[in-house]
Amino acid sequence: MANGYILDPDDCFSLVAPVLDIEIREALFDIGNDKAPGPDGFSSAFFKSRWHLVGEDVCRAVREFFVTGVLLKNWNHTILALLPKVTGSPRVSDFRPIGLTNVLYKVITKILSRRLSTFLPKIIDKAQGAFVQGRNIVDNIWVAQELVRGYNRIRCTPSCMLMLDIRKAFDTVSSSFLEDVLKGFGLPEIFTGWIMACIRKPTFPYLSLVSFMATLKAGGG
Repeated sequence: MANGYILDPDDCFSLVAPVLDIEIREALFDIGNDKAPGPDGFSSAFFKSRWHLVGEDVCRAVREFFVTGVLLKNWNHTILALLPKVTGSPRVSDFRPIGLTNVLYKVITKILSRRLSTFLPKIIDKAQGAFVQGRNIVDNIWVAQELVRGYNRIRCTPSCMLMLDIRKAFDTVSSSFLEDVLKGFGLPEIFTGWIMACIRKPTFPYLSLVSFMATLKAGGG
């Protein structure tokens, strides 16, 4: 990061600009109606259909977070549902976990991700093909195939290729490391604080089939 792109003052101002009601409404209405609700039981479809009644309160609540930087504990309360992949599901690996979060939490994180996505092409190296709009990971696969094809040439310099598995890498990253990375890219302290408020100390009551079994506290990621 020392030799990479660092956000300039104009970029930083855009990230921490006051959140407008129209921005909140667009973020909420962008959430699919078929998304499962979180612990509070209210889906995005409910908020959309009753926006004329609850819209003002929703906007006030979301703006309050961006002013104070304090995320209410119950907003970060996420149900971890375990869905069986196969009949019987005799092993832990036979379950697929999905997180069910409250709509207000989704709105906040969507606003943050939208603002940050504008600057990702500047921050993330062009060699990375994923997670940046307009780039395709398939492009890097084609490049890798061409490189391997070149290894078979008689006069080619001896070379080798390594495949690194980064599966579940985020699960092993501490929140303090993520905070250091965000600061290293020059993100404003306020914006970094918003992100950290969303990912620190979430609680996960997990659901198996139809009943709650226990509550877990996240220690990383």
